Amino acid sequence: MPGKHVRFDGIPPTPPFSYTSSLPSEDGPLTPPPLQHFGSPHAYSPLPSVPSRIHPVLGATRVPLIHYDLSLPLPSLKLHPTVPAQVLSEPATQPPLPCMTIICRHLRWSINVTASNSKHGTYVTIADVFEAIYRALRLAVTEKEFENIPTLEEKRRVDNAFRRRYKSTDDKEGYELEKRKGLKRIDFLKERHVFASLTSTPHGPEIWELNVQ
Repeated sequence: MPGKHVRFDGIPPTPPFSYTSSLPSEDGPLTPPPLQHFGSPHAYSPLPSVPSRIHPVLGATRVPLIHYDLSLPLPSLKLHPTVPAQVLSEPATQPPLPCMTIICRHLRWSINVTASNSKHGTYVTIADVFEAIYRALRLAVTEKEFENIPTLEEKRRVDNAFRRRYKSTDDKEGYELEKRKGLKRIDFLKERHVFASLTSTPHGPEIWELNVQ
């Protein structure tokens, strides 16, 4: 997907903006849904009782607003050309949350997300979400965790994902380093390692499901 690379440090406050550009498609002009500005509130309930809504950038849309292959470093993340980079400093949910837990049907671990930057307020931002996912998926897998995979076929797919990942490293030194580090949690996503969306769950407003493709 064409887009612009973004940085994850020194993100400035987000000004209001409109989102009305369109993308060509085989079916004719395709206009992404309006991207509502979530703002930066100063006070809110830590765990709101009202239903939470995910930021449109993190939600499921016909036109992807963000592209990130979770097997790659964070700088490879791209936003749709019409989405300003400042959107990364906006709250990930509305109402904003001080923390989130992300689950994924392909993973045996949950991912905890906390607000990382006080200058943005005490709420989880979009940048916080991707930084937490990146860090969590880079954790090493123990031998016991690998042995607990229920089937030989799934073990084979996890091992193949590991091999594809370290073989994709450009330089020989990086190739050998990644190979020595062994399996990581990212490998449990197997062939599905591109971010698709976060969706709500019945477990509470702070629990979100990571969908991959």
